[in-house]
Amino acid sequence: LSIYGLEKNNYYFSMCSLEPNKNFKWIAEEARKNADMTFAVAGSINRNVFSEGLGFELPPNMKLLGFVSDEEAKTLMRDCSAFLFPTFYEGFGIPPLEAISAGAKQVVVSDTDVMHEIFGDGVVYVDPNDCNIALSDFPKIAETQVSGLLAKYSWKKSAETLLELLKSMDRGSDK
Repeated sequence: LSIYGLEKNNYYFSMCSLEPNKNFKWIAEEARKNADMTFAVAGSINRNVFSEGLGFELPPNMKLLGFVSDEEAKTLMRDCSAFLFPTFYEGFGIPPLEAISAGAKQVVVSDTDVMHEIFGDGVVYVDPNDCNIALSDFPKIAETQVSGLLAKYSWKKSAETLLELLKSMDRGSDK
């Protein structure tokens, strides 16, 4: 954390590419309203999309970390006050699941159908179009809700599901 000038449990963290659908501006607006907290964002920036800049001024309490290693990402996720993922749309949403697995105390995602389908009651939902949210007022998620999520999306379960799918395709080719 010292590499990035961050203090354990005293920053909000997001990890994503800075593509428009990731709703980076929501994080910047939250940073403006919460000047006493640091907001750190790890990920690459698409120079084609943002060649003219981000389209808004970066708040002084917001840090763009750029690329971070897997080990750094896990530490950043584990030690943040909350992991933020206010995306407008997503195919699955692996970063919040990684944050949960790394031990993030709180995970905040967009109130979208796919996020509800994946995360159920294991995260806090926010309207990705509403920047008038008090991050300090988020409810805490029960550990049992989080452990159920991790069991649902384990590597073992994914491998077993894939194996069964492949076996069913093989049986179908005999017909």
